[in-house]
Amino acid sequence: MKKSHTRIIMGMPVILQLPTGTPKGLINEVFGRLSEIDQAYSTYIPTSEVCRIQKGEVSIDRASEELLSILDLAEYAKNQTDGYFDIAHNDVFDPSGIVKGWAIAQAAKMLANAGIDDYIVEIAGDMYASGYFNIGVAWTVGIRAPQEPNKVVKIVTLTDMAIATSGTSERGQHIYNPKSDKSINDVLSISVIGPDIMWADIYATAAFARGAAGIDWLETLPDYEGFAIMPNMTGVPTSGLKAYTQ
Repeated sequence: MKKSHTRIIMGMPVILQLPTGTPKGLINEVFGRLSEIDQAYSTYIPTSEVCRIQKGEVSIDRASEELLSILDLAEYAKNQTDGYFDIAHNDVFDPSGIVKGWAIAQAAKMLANAGIDDYIVEIAGDMYASGYFNIGVAWTVGIRAPQEPNKVVKIVTLTDMAIATSGTSERGQHIYNPKSDKSINDVLSISVIGPDIMWADIYATAAFARGAAGIDWLETLPDYEGFAIMPNMTGVPTSGLKAYTQ
């Protein structure tokens, strides 16, 4: 049996689905770590390191070692996605596009190190699903229709896999094509499934930033699959997505 635990962190619902009997201290420790990440890297908390850098109170070259490592990852991701993943927009530095997936991975590592095999760590719909929901039964996750959160358009099954979605449903139009600085209008959302939540999140953002062409780009990536929802509400999967569908 699994039990769901929810807190609002980063201004978003954070959900841990854990085996019944998981120690309360471990649960609090995981939520505490996610809160620490929020306090350090939020773009909304004035005292966060990121906000202080944005306001010019701290030079970016004097950032903490952890933030510098995140920025190195972001720069590597920019190169790996031909510039379609970029944490800078209109000269504003905002690492939140990489921090969410990175934070999920941090929490998942804590649970794994504590000997928990079967769990989900989810932040605002992006998640890593470890092990099984029940003995021999994979986790079942619904991909929801943009702007219609009660409507599921595709069901996928995951075991030791991540899923991340970029689109307009959660925060409205907040992803732009960094090559043209134009908003994305020819696709509503793109979900990406793969073994690493941080990279699934990065690839979902980069694919969505490419617009309708993003699903074709995902076809070129090893170990990752995608599902796009178009403006007419049709779904376009990558060729390997069938491995995760019922």
